[in-house]
Amino acid sequence: MSAPPQIRRQDLVMTPERTIEALERGFCGRLSTIGADGYPYCVPLLYIWMDGKIYMHNSGARGHLRANVECESRVCFEVDEPGQVYAYGRFECDASVSYRSVIAFGRASIVEAAATKQRFFRDVHGKV
Repeated sequence: MSAPPQIRRQDLVMTPERTIEALERGFCGRLSTIGADGYPYCVPLLYIWMDGKIYMHNSGARGHLRANVECESRVCFEVDEPGQVYAYGRFECDASVSYRSVIAFGRASIVEAAATKQRFFRDVHGKV
């Protein structure tokens, strides 16, 4: 797998401060992984921005997501905020939406520390 691509529209890149603000406001994002079979897998998860990292919640049970992370730790995480809907044509389906999104590339790991898990649930409970 290659490195994440460069952003084509540099004029739309958010500042680091706005990126963190967007991560702090959100509470649900999508995590994409790659399985041992080479297929991508994307799942919505609760998350929080904590200590400069993205922490996500998933079941403690072993399943598809955990198997993928244990096989290949490289992941992509996305969160977005929809904005205004714009009609631009003569038909109802001729529309688009403005949005702000954060896409992060990195490595996922399983958190076992009880104190970190407790802090996650305390913080996420305050958001939803």
